[in-house]
Amino acid sequence: MVVEATRLVDRALRSVGAVAQLELTPQGRRDLELINRTPKTQQRLALRTAIVLTVADGGGYHAAARDVGVSRTTVRLWVRRYQQDGVIALRDRPRSGRPPELSSETRTQVIGLACRAPSDEGCDTDRWTLDLLVEAAVRTGLVSSIHRTTIAYLLRQGAIQPQRYKMWLHSKDPQFREKIAAIVPLYLHHQAGETVLSIDEKTGIQALERRVADRRPAPGRTGRREFEYIRHGTLTLFAARNVHTGQVTGWCQPQRRRTEFIAFLDMLATQYPRGRVHCVLDLFRCRDYADSGAARARNVAIKSE
Repeated sequence: MVVEATRLVDRALRSVGAVAQLELTPQGRRDLELINRTPKTQQRLALRTAIVLTVADGGGYHAAARDVGVSRTTVRLWVRRYQQDGVIALRDRPRSGRPPELSSETRTQVIGLACRAPSDEGCDTDRWTLDLLVEAAVRTGLVSSIHRTTIAYLLRQGAIQPQRYKMWLHSKDPQFREKIAAIVPLYLHHQAGETVLSIDEKTGIQALERRVADRRPAPGRTGRREFEYIRHGTLTLFAARNVHTGQVTGWCQPQRRRTEFIAFLDMLATQYPRGRVHCVLDLFRCRDYADSGAARARNVAIKSE
């Protein structure tokens, strides 16, 4: 009889939800409450913290399940995990996921294929496409089959964009390194009383005029611009930028000749009458200016790019 009464009491306690023994440290409670009230917290994580807080406030498993809207089994699960490992146990555990179809070596080889020139792999083009990479990977025996989306994923993982190019110019000047060593310190280290000017020119600037004036935008209608235009010849822009102050001096002329270039330098000499002036310009104009004798007549140091 005593054993049967004990069983009935235990069953009754389980049915009403016996009070769980869960005590939180002050820091642990602050961490749980912070997670629970943060707007960007994942809903499943907020639910788990609410379960632990409800039980820690004296509610039983049954009351916590009723208040939060889950089963008592779920309440016991997250309370037990919290007791074992703390707040970190309330987050999802890492999952292995589906085993990878491609080995690490194969992935590296596919990325390496995209880093080589298409012509080296027998493709009659200068840029890779996803379809060409699929064809080359199968033809070279890297894989038996592969989808173009897998190729795109591997390229993103490797931060490879074989379809994109940035233009650059290789210098054929045998004294390129020596000139760089002389010019770069002028840009990086400003000497008092000295001026560094970067000089260049832009030729063939078209002076255009629209046949009809632009029409301004209106509600429900975009602005309009006439396709046809009137040519007024071309201009050449000579410009010099003070690399340390950012000041730009420009001068437009209808022609680009030695005469105009020397006149532009005379303008700069007038603008910077004191101190030493370093002019950095391309090799063609540097030779033109140095041979003219004007450089020797002014306190100007010529540096060619």
